[in-house]
Amino acid sequence: MKTVVDADPLISFVLGLSPAYDMIPIAIDSDADEDEIEAAENDQEEIDILIQEGMEELMAALDVDKSKSKSSRIVGLYANLDYTPKMVSKRPGMRHVSQLRRLKAAAKCAVDRNLPLQIRISPGTDPATDNDKKQLLFQ
Repeated sequence: MKTVVDADPLISFVLGLSPAYDMIPIAIDSDADEDEIEAAENDQEEIDILIQEGMEELMAALDVDKSKSKSSRIVGLYANLDYTPKMVSKRPGMRHVSQLRRLKAAAKCAVDRNLPLQIRISPGTDPATDNDKKQLLFQ
């Protein structure tokens, strides 16, 4: 089975954590009330552990890349901040805090490994001003 590392040696990659890497601590009890859920989701110790784990996963992938090829094919790290309302509300792992925590993990890894960090930012739309923007575009 071929992997991305087996691709043409002239191709390079940036590496980032998937939205599936949610970065939200999970409330232990499914019967928990709102306050308990909020406390669990904002547990700083758990958040720090999640960010550290994300950073370690990125570093492990960098190490695999280095061990499989003569020179590293991963040339940087990547984080996506997409605050489009549809994305934030409907796609798992895309809540604002989860995106920012993945960014923090990627930034820490980039500093540790002396790699550039590419950040893609997609601002959310404001339905109240969307029509105004469209009118300005087509005038």
